[in-house]
Amino acid sequence: AATAILLAIEFVYRGGLLEALALPQARLHEWVLVSLMATAAVIATLTKSRLKALLSLGIVGFGVALIFMFYSAPDLAITQVLVETLTIVLFMLVVYRLPRFRIYSSGMQRIADGVFSLIVGGIITTLILKAQQLQLSSSISETFGELSYAAAKGKNVVNVILVDFRALDTFAEITVLGIAALGVIALVSRRFNRTNERST
Repeated sequence: AATAILLAIEFVYRGGLLEALALPQARLHEWVLVSLMATAAVIATLTKSRLKALLSLGIVGFGVALIFMFYSAPDLAITQVLVETLTIVLFMLVVYRLPRFRIYSSGMQRIADGVFSLIVGGIITTLILKAQQLQLSSSISETFGELSYAAAKGKNVVNVILVDFRALDTFAEITVLGIAALGVIALVSRRFNRTNERST
């Protein structure tokens, strides 16, 4: 609440709220994808079925991967797909062992929580839209293009950025993929061991 109030005061004090609320330019399939993700998020919030909630969250996660693909970030898309797949598998193994849904809050309290979530989410979304409109310095894309061969001796600018200019970021992504692979191996081996124990 404090964060939302301070951000709202800052928007009112400094202005720029109307510019931030302007709809961003996007293609039709991007709007369709965002609408699908928003619908899935609402279904995950309101449904009483764990399977529907799990599938809805999966739609949101894979939708993020498609957004990465649309904006020419295949490395992030691959990482997102693998991690999202592992997350769904983990949730699927856990979800059937959980007790049934129980409602501990009143209807008015849930409505208040929903309104509060919409307010905070709306302010954070407005802040992100405003940040996209800021250009504090010149773009570095041209600099990367000029230095890719001169400094790194590479003609493929994307590969040079991933391997040389953003080496630590790429290393972090590889680490995430390695952790995901270890998680899959642990799940498969544990299930295989249980199957062997039952057969013996």
